[in-house]
Parts: sequence; structure tokens; C-alpha cells
Amino acid sequence: MKIVIENIPQELATVRRWVCSADNKSPVNPRSLRGASSTNPDTWGSMAECVAMIGRTCTLKNEKTGQDEQHTVVGVGFTLGDGWAGIDLDAHNGMTIPETVLDDFKALGTYGEISRSGNGYHFIGKYNGEKLIGTTLQKIPGESAPGECVEIYTGGRYFAMTGKTLAPDLKPIDITAGLQKLHHKYIKSVRDARNARNTANITNTRNAQYASNGEWLQRNIDEILSHIPAEDRDTWIQVGAALKLEGFPFEVFDSWSRSATNYGGTAKAWNSFKRGNGWNGGTLVNLARYYGWKYQKAEDRYVQYYEQMAKSKPQNGAQAPFDGVVIQNPIEEEKPVETHTEPADGTSLFDAFIDKIQTEKYRPIETGMTDLDRLLGGGIMRQGLIMLGAAPGMGKTTLAQQIFETMAKNGTEVLYFNLEMSREQLLARSISREISKNGINLTAAQILRGYEWSSLQRRKIEEAAAEYRKTIAPNMIYNPGGDGGNIVPTIPAILGALHGAGDRAKAEGKQSPVAVIDYLQLIQSEGREDQGETIKKAVAAFKQYAIDYETFVFVIMANNRMSNASGHATMESGRDTSAIEYSADILLQMTFAVCKKFYAKKLLDFTEPVKPNAIDDLAPHKKKIARSNILLTVAKNRMNEPGGQLLLHFDGAVSKFTPHDTRHDDNSIPAWVYEADEAEEAD
Repeated sequence: MKIVIENIPQELATVRRWVCSADNKSPVNPRSLRGASSTNPDTWGSMAECVAMIGRTCTLKNEKTGQDEQHTVVGVGFTLGDGWAGIDLDAHNGMTIPETVLDDFKALGTYGEISRSGNGYHFIGKYNGEKLIGTTLQKIPGESAPGECVEIYTGGRYFAMTGKTLAPDLKPIDITAGLQKLHHKYIKSVRDARNARNTANITNTRNAQYASNGEWLQRNIDEILSHIPAEDRDTWIQVGAALKLEGFPFEVFDSWSRSATNYGGTAKAWNSFKRGNGWNGGTLVNLARYYGWKYQKAEDRYVQYYEQMAKSKPQNGAQAPFDGVVIQNPIEEEKPVETHTEPADGTSLFDAFIDKIQTEKYRPIETGMTDLDRLLGGGIMRQGLIMLGAAPGMGKTTLAQQIFETMAKNGTEVLYFNLEMSREQLLARSISREISKNGINLTAAQILRGYEWSSLQRRKIEEAAAEYRKTIAPNMIYNPGGDGGNIVPTIPAILGALHGAGDRAKAEGKQSPVAVIDYLQLIQSEGREDQGETIKKAVAAFKQYAIDYETFVFVIMANNRMSNASGHATMESGRDTSAIEYSADILLQMTFAVCKKFYAKKLLDFTEPVKPNAIDDLAPHKKKIARSNILLTVAKNRMNEPGGQLLLHFDGAVSKFTPHDTRHDDNSIPAWVYEADEAEEAD
């Protein structure tokens, strides 16, 4: 169904609670084009952002197979919660929605529209009342009920929007009072009737004394469950198993579970609950009392009954809640996602901090260049944004490749996004660098022409490739998520790959991969957005990824013309990035340098940085030196002292950097250095 965007009221359109809607009805994050969560605001966006993604391809995980699947964004959706409630009227099992039911909800006077299927209706309004227990009914084949077509949500859901309004000029209004009445009429009353039937069944299968107690539990279950939080996994399991043992239907458990911010489905868990786990009505009573439930004195005997039941020894040997014994988990799948709560006070926060920093989480990751690690304070620390600026031709990609392949070799997972080179071109440079260690100097271009290799070259390349495959390749992925080795240079595409890899790492209990973006100015704008705004959004998104996934992102940027003309790189050298460089936790800058003097074939000193556009005006020997010596400056470092410098030798032919202080051996200094030394003396 085509979306009539202009009919959606501004009261909804201007709220940042929008997600994309895929062709399989799943919610989609408009920035990453991966799955969104109805309880995670970080996965939402503006309506405009979502509309712009219609027709784009998104990547969603198949919950049954665990595999990623490609889908198409076909619409937009509004996320309920935080005072926004929604009603879904839908026809099931071939039935039609009674006119009396539709009229009841139209009478709320709030915004309503025809649903995407064309067979139902959505109503959205403001809700400021208490949580509604049992917001949906289980659809039972062959059984009809007045509320079977009614679902009411105050959170944890999103509605796919159509703009096909039921009446013009309807706005979302406060529906608190009316919604409570309709909830009682269509949800609670029907559920109570079913519970009564369940109680009768219990009466037929248990003794009279217990039937009386069971009836009391049925009458009070809503109030009992309203006091028990559903977020904690152990509590969630205990409540589900107890409800099933006591004869409650599935929808009671599901409705209570939906009150959690980390709701992740209940059907598989419910089916897995078995008798004999030791959790029963007493479990429910004790949990409710633990969380503050106050019961009526006249019903003390029922409470006492369930307290006594909870103290009885379970068949499987597990203890009842709060008896000091860890309870064994009765299920293995479909559990709520764990959430983390902040410590209660500053002391707890500090203690948590002290515990955390004593783990390996904040151990700096070494770059493979000892002097650079020293300047950075031991290496690169996670949870940060690192930016490297350089003019064209300085070898910024080579330097990044060399650093991060070293990290991969040492066990750090790396995602390298090069937005102008294919995966094959990048790997050819890597092989060129590897075989140069064995005295075979082949450029990346020569590596790609395998049909021209000599037998010696082939053998050395195969040896280098085998070593690369063994030591680096397991942790180094070039252009992940790309098609044929190429990555789509957009923020959603890059973030989609990052979040997918980060989520998989979390699920496996591993550190999230570090990421390299090469380079920033190649990220494409979407829509009418100018390049400057795109760059700002990209930097903000990358830094948020680093924080959320406790990793770091290394961003390469092209320096501006002013920097190139002066030869100096500063905090404001980045092309189109002068303001956002302040977002960087570490800022590195590369400049050309000419050696002042060699003594005994050792580099003693170097000049101020050379203007890139003036190199060709230098004397031939100085020109060669300038293009081969790169001064790397730490312009900013939030966690260590900035201002340090490192002089590197750049061998562009084999895509390799070498710190100059490791090249004092005569055998490692090329012949042109001797020529340059003599020319200096002649001057």
C-alpha cells in the first residue's frame, strides 16, 4: 500500500521515534539498514530519514536460521512507548472486525488509519495511565471472542504507517481514560473468562483445598505480576515456569514479558517449561512480595498457603526463590537480552570502574612501531576515534595497512573499509610488502599480473601468501559487506557492516572489531545533504560505534589545500573537517621532510616540513629524500601528551614504512642516500 506521507499528523511526524519497515514487516534502523528495536532509541530516527530509505536494500537476521537475509524497505513505522499508545484492530482466521468494535475505538477521537494489509486499523494517541496488563489475546482457532481482533500496546511495538486516514484532520490526543475502559471491555474481561475456565479445569484435577487457592491466584494474578519486573532473566524463567504449572494460558506470560524493555519473544521458552522445576504459585507470591506487593489481610491464608508451597522441596532438588541457592536454568533458547543497570551511587560507580580497568579491556593495542606506541602511550586504546590526516601521495593507506595488519597478526579483529580501492588491490599491496622481506621487490601492479611471474617470484609469492593466510587473514577483512570486494561508500552501508560484526562479536563473547575508514571525504552524501554535513554525521556515527561497542575507529582524511601549501599540518588541516577534528581522541598528521645532514650514514636531523606542492622545485637529491621521508606528528592525544614526532622512511614501490632509527645499518640504506650525502657536502 502506498504511503500518504502528507496525511501523517505533525504531532507524530516531528517526534524522533521512526523506523523503516521492511517487506517482511520487520523494523529497520534508517542509518545502518539493519534490524531496529522497538525498545532501543539508538535504532530510531526521524521520519524524513526513514522516508529517504524507502526502496533501499536492508540486511536482516533470520531468527530461525541465524543467517543474514536481504530485504527491501517498503515503508516507515512509528515506535510506541514513552506516553504513546496504539491500538491494532486486525481480522484473524477469516473473520471480519465487527462494526461495533470499530465504532468503539473511533469514538476515542484520536488519529486512526487503515493498516498496511488493508484489512485492519491502527489508532495512536497519548497515554498517561498505569501499565495495561494483558494487552493482547491469544488467537485460539475455533474460538471467537469479542476482543479477538483487538490488540492494545503502550510500548514495545511499532506500527507500520500508511497515512490512509479514517477521517481528515484527526490528531493524536490523550486517550488515557477511554483506553482503560476499552482495555477492560475487550482484553481483561475476555481473559478473565478464560481464566475462570482454567480455574474450573484445575478444580477437576486437584483437591478442593487447592482449587480454592488456585481460584484466588487466578483473581489476583494481574496485581501479582504487575509488581514483578520482567527484565531479569532468572526471574523471567521462574515466573514463566510457575504460570505454566498453575495452569495459566500462554498469553498471560507473554503479556507480562512484553512489559520488559528487553522483550525478545516467549513462545519457545513457554514450550520448553516442564513440570518439576520447583517453581509454582508460591514463587509468584514471594517474588511479588519481595518487590513490594501488599496483600489484603483477609486473604492472609491464601498467601500463607503459597508461602508454604514455595518452601516445600521441589522435585528436581532446586530451591525456591530467595533460599540462597542458584536455580538451574530450565531453558536454553529465546531468552530476553540482558540489560545493564547503573550502580546506585558514586561509590558503586567508582568500585565498578576500578574493577573494569584491572581487566584487559583497556590494554592498548600495539601498532607494530615501537616509537609510535611510545608516543601514543603504549598503543591505541579502545573506545576512541583516531584520525590521520595527510596530503595525496604520502602513503596514508600504506601506513594504515601496515599498522592494522600487524594488529590482526597479534589477534585483533580488523574491518578495513577502503572506499576507492578494491579488495584485490589492497591484498596485492600486502603481498608486495610481505615478499620484500625476502628480497623480492615487486610492486602491487606486478603482483596483480600473475601471468608474468617467474618461477622464483611465484614461489616467493606463494610462500608470502601462505604466511599471510595463516597469520593475518583470519582477523583482517578488507571491505566487509561489499560486493565483489567493493563497499558502497555510504554511512548506512558502513554502519550496517560495523554493527553486524559488532553484534556477532558480542554474541560470541568477543571484543568488537576495530575499524578503519579510508578515507573520510569519499563517503557519499544522500539526498540533498551537502558533503560537509555528511562528514559530520559520519564522524559522529563512527565515534558512537566506538563507544557503544567498546572499540576504536581509525579514520583517514585528506588534508586541505592550505595545509598542503604551507607544509604544516594542524588541528584544522583536514579538508571539510576543520570543526569535527575536535571530535578525535587522537589526531595524527603526516608531512614531507627533507634530511638536513647525514653523518656516518646515519640521519641526524631534518628540516621543517616541506610544502607538498613545492617538492618538484627542490634539487633532485632533496626531491627524492623528501618523497621518501614522512614526518608523523601526534597533534592531539586526549589520553597522553601530544606533540611527539616520528620520522618514517616510505618505500612506495613495495608499500612499506620503516622508522628511520632502524635503518642505521649500511646494508639497509639505499644507494641514493649516499648520493644525497655527497650532494649535501658539495653544497
